[in-house]
Amino acid sequence: MKILHVHDHYLPCGGAEVYFADMVKSLEEKGHENVILYAAEKDNKYCGGERKEYFIPPSFGFFSALPLMKRVNTIIKEVNPDIIHIQGFHGYISPLVVMVMGRMRPTIHTAHDAMAFCLNRKKIYKKENSICTRTVGWRCLTSGCLSLFERGTFRSTVKHLVVQELEMSQYRRFHKIIVTSNYMKKELIRHGVSPEKVEVLYCYLNADNGWAHYKQEEERSNTILYVGRIEGNKGVGELIDILSMVQDIPWKAKIVGYGNYESEVRKKINTLGLSDKIDMIGYVPHKDLAQHYAAASVVVVPSYYPEPFGLVGLEAMYFGKPVVAFDVGGINEWLKNNETGFLVEFPNKKLFAERVKLLLRDNALAKKFGENGRARVKSFLSKEGHINRLLQIYQEVINERRLRHQVKG
Repeated sequence: MKILHVHDHYLPCGGAEVYFADMVKSLEEKGHENVILYAAEKDNKYCGGERKEYFIPPSFGFFSALPLMKRVNTIIKEVNPDIIHIQGFHGYISPLVVMVMGRMRPTIHTAHDAMAFCLNRKKIYKKENSICTRTVGWRCLTSGCLSLFERGTFRSTVKHLVVQELEMSQYRRFHKIIVTSNYMKKELIRHGVSPEKVEVLYCYLNADNGWAHYKQEEERSNTILYVGRIEGNKGVGELIDILSMVQDIPWKAKIVGYGNYESEVRKKINTLGLSDKIDMIGYVPHKDLAQHYAAASVVVVPSYYPEPFGLVGLEAMYFGKPVVAFDVGGINEWLKNNETGFLVEFPNKKLFAERVKLLLRDNALAKKFGENGRARVKSFLSKEGHINRLLQIYQEVINERRLRHQVKG
């Protein structure tokens, strides 16, 4: 089978991207051919292997999409894929371009990001400072979440709303949408996608990366670990506030990752006088994360926007580490409160700090949670089952489209 994968972040820079890289490799190991079409602000020159790769510049609305229509059409004809699997397109690929793809070949989508359901990209209802449960659209203007000048000008805000409507319309047209949590499935159904089109396929944890042979740290170092992108909605700024509340006990923190919110985080660290306690590690290749997980006492997931899944949590549990996280999105589908760590209601930063402090103080509790997590993560190690089900979905969609065309013919 030949699969054309469409991706808007074709770099192993986050959980979804790490999953994608391993998933593509696994398909190739089964004899299938992958071709990559990716869009970004600039060609990153990343080469994921010997597979053929195409780059297109980003497109958002209407005019930026028009020059790409012909280019995408040519690529699809040249590649001649059996199916197109779109991994991400929100913000980088116009829904008009995606529409062209869907007309030419069977097309499925894996929805990795809850931001498709939010115009201000936070999923926070401003009036109540709570997780938003409203459907995205023009009502966001009257709810107080979005102003007429949110995007700088009235014209740009209206344009963004129109494009958002087109994106949601495209979601309803996909032959199949794969999501990584029941939270994401519920969101799609609330936005008008037929339940029969949505399938939950949990991310798997790749255990074939040498981590299994990595020696665990025996001595507790009271190290608090964050791994992920450093962006506003990932809660890294809130994490600094939380760490400032962890008092009366020695601790160190490591922040592993990079992103566009890094300067703000460094500024907050300095303002709160925590520069000698928090180490900004920067980017670390995924294969080298083992040393950081092994040395950690507790792993934190402070995201305040609803995480579609949260692969970092599985990685932490693989190393037998307790996790503290805000109870948002799909996190509670892998993190069990008082069993493998603590779920904290957003936005209770004080309680989050108390939970971290408790795990640093109570070695027996932290060890118990870690052992429970190590046992639970085994259910997420079935890469073979995941890939086989993905191939079944591909074939089902191909057969369905073929049958539909036969009926029309």
